[in-house]
Amino acid sequence: MLPIALALASAISWGAGDFLGGLQTRRFAVPLVLVGTSLGGLLFALVMAGVSRQVVPPNTDLLLGAICGVVGLIALGAFYQALAIGTMSIVAPVSASGTSIPVIWGLANGETLSALAFGGLISVVIGVMLASREQDAAAEGRPVAINHRASILLALVAAAGFGAIYVMIAEATAVSEFWPIVALKATSFAAIGLLVIGFWSRIPGERPSGRLWLPLLFVGTLDVTANATYAFASQEGPIAIVAVIASMFPITTVLLAHRFLGERIARSQKIGVAIALLGVVVLAST
Repeated sequence: MLPIALALASAISWGAGDFLGGLQTRRFAVPLVLVGTSLGGLLFALVMAGVSRQVVPPNTDLLLGAICGVVGLIALGAFYQALAIGTMSIVAPVSASGTSIPVIWGLANGETLSALAFGGLISVVIGVMLASREQDAAAEGRPVAINHRASILLALVAAAGFGAIYVMIAEATAVSEFWPIVALKATSFAAIGLLVIGFWSRIPGERPSGRLWLPLLFVGTLDVTANATYAFASQEGPIAIVAVIASMFPITTVLLAHRFLGERIARSQKIGVAIALLGVVVLAST
């Protein structure tokens, strides 16, 4: 039960971070948002690593955390670009399919699932894919995607990246949960920071300053909270289960957008939320 609770906490933190980060991208360019969130995450991870007094893990774990940071940036970039040129109702479910990677990894490394648990996993995956869907763009008078093939390929890249991250975090945090996350965030911050410096004059829109950085830093703490709770969950329970539950974060984002932005939840999304939650109940009972 504890691994499932931790994985759910991870899904809530990731979803809340995506929601708040998405709000910030309406005001600031994505690279600037990523700089703020990466810095906030790095500082928070350093504090948590120091407070918890965890031992510094082997260099291989830190390296894996750093690789995870690079993969995360690539996956996120592919996902955003797929959304920009594609249709969310297609891109989001395809990106969510990356949850199959940790399931395959776990089974290949000796984890076993009962028929009931496997059914619960399938329920969660289907529910997340449905909940991630958006109403047809043409039906709502919005621009229709002009490059479906490219958007799907980018969504598959994002799916592979997101799935690999679940595996790498679980593998990197066997000795210490926080230090590999420090390496992850340090790499992300360095990479996006260099990119912003190199293209500073070409970044459009408003620049955050003073207190305007605080929401961005806070989003970074949510991301680290999600990483850490998932890391703890993956050490306590089968990755094939906790990774799928953690991948429910789009449901959190959808519900927050409905509650605070008044965005309409389609019938298929409501059904998806119900199916995913049913899957969690099934997994908790196994």
